[in-house]
Amino acid sequence: MRDAGVLVGDGLGEPAVLFVAPFPSRPAIAERLAGAQEVLRDSGLRVVIADISEATDRQRWLGLLGAVPTLAGALLCAVETTPEEAALLSLSRLPLVALDVGIKGLPSTVVNDVLAGRLATEHLLALGHRRIGFLSEGGSGEPALRSARRRMAGHLEALAVAGIAIERGLVRYGGTSMEDAVKAATTLLCQSRPPTAIATASDVAAAGALFAAQALRIPVPGQLSIVGNDGLAQTARLLLTTVRHPLREGGRLAAERLLALGKGLPVRPRHQVLEVTLAQGATTAPVHQSRDGGRPPLDWSSIVQGAC
Repeated sequence: MRDAGVLVGDGLGEPAVLFVAPFPSRPAIAERLAGAQEVLRDSGLRVVIADISEATDRQRWLGLLGAVPTLAGALLCAVETTPEEAALLSLSRLPLVALDVGIKGLPSTVVNDVLAGRLATEHLLALGHRRIGFLSEGGSGEPALRSARRRMAGHLEALAVAGIAIERGLVRYGGTSMEDAVKAATTLLCQSRPPTAIATASDVAAAGALFAAQALRIPVPGQLSIVGNDGLAQTARLLLTTVRHPLREGGRLAAERLLALGKGLPVRPRHQVLEVTLAQGATTAPVHQSRDGGRPPLDWSSIVQGAC
C-alpha cells in the first residue's frame, strides 16, 4: 500500500488514480484492478492502491479523496459505505466510480451477485441435489464482503423456490485464506449428514472445498459436487464448474467511466450491471452418480490433518 504522504507531497508529479479496496490482493479484486490498470496506464495515469482492510486505513484514505492535488479520480472497489460516507462521497468534486458494490450517488459498475448465487444452486438442484451446503470466506457468522452476502442470498432464494428447508448447519464461513476455506469445508463435510453438493461464494472457497474433499477421500464429482463463483484464471486448472464474472472487463469499464467523468462527459447508465454465466466444468454431476472425473492429484492435503 502506498503511504498517504507520497501523494500529498507529490503535487508536481504525474496524475494518479486511487484504487480503494479492502483486501486488494484477493484474486477477484486483483483481476478488477488489472483491468482498470490497462485503461488508466494507456491514458498516462498511474494507479495507487489504497488498502482499507483496517478501519484506521479506511478513515485516512477516504478522507484524502478530494484533498490531494495529484489525484485525477478514484475507483472504489468492494467498498461498503455508511449513509454518511456515501453522502460525503456524492458531494466530492473528484471523479469517483464504484466498482463491484454500488454506492448511492455515484456511477457504478457491478454484477448481479444475487443472480450469481442463484445460478450456482439452481444448477445443483437441476442435477438432483437436495442437501446443498454453502461455503464462503468470512467470519463472525456472515460472509466478509457484500458480494458474498448477496451470493448467499441468491443461494437461499433458490432453495426456497425449490421448497427446500434452509439448514443453517449447512452454511460455513472460512476466513480469508485458502487454509481457512479448507478447514471450513472439512467441518461441513464431516457432519453426520454431509451435503451431496456445495455451492460457494468464490472460486477460492470452491478450491478449498475441493482440497478438503480430496484429503477426506471423497470423490468429486462422484460423491460430491462443487460450484465456484468468479471464474478466476488462477483456478482454471482445477476445472471447476463455476459462475463466471467479467472481472477484468468490469475493471476496464469502470476505468473508462472514470475517464469520461474527468472530461466532464455523462456516463450512462449510472448503474451498470454486467452479465454472469454458468460455466460447466468437471466438479458437478447428478446426485449419487458414480464416475471418475479423471482429475490430476491436488496438493493441499497437508492442510487437513487426518480424517473426520
